[in-house]
Amino acid sequence: MDQRYKDIQASYIAAMNATMPTVLSWWDRHANDKDPVDAEAFKARWPAGPVAHPYVLRVFREYFLQVDDLNLQMETERTPDDRPPAEEDWGEDINDPIEFVRPSDLLINDIEFIDPKLFEVLQNLVFVPVGANAGEEFV
Repeated sequence: MDQRYKDIQASYIAAMNATMPTVLSWWDRHANDKDPVDAEAFKARWPAGPVAHPYVLRVFREYFLQVDDLNLQMETERTPDDRPPAEEDWGEDINDPIEFVRPSDLLINDIEFIDPKLFEVLQNLVFVPVGANAGEEFV
């Protein structure tokens, strides 16, 4: 993986870990309320758990867009010699210099073994809090 992706991921993990104490404290305070009715109402309001907190979504969105920008940059760095694999390439090793990383993989799935505690929270992010404009560009 290109070092730039690794740098984004490392910075993202640090930012998330800086945010998590506040978020988990908020979650524990409300989800474990002494009044079980209040606790259940809170959990019903936040079914994804602490990952749905706006602080978490803000950090995720920021780094999602950084990964997307890097993917676009990598595409523009493609040289004229680069071409998509063709049928006649079957069975031959192709050195494809263009790297594409799915932002949700880099920011959620790939951190399972890097930071298991963070992954435990982030794996519940079941939607990507990023929209797209008419040109299908993330915004």
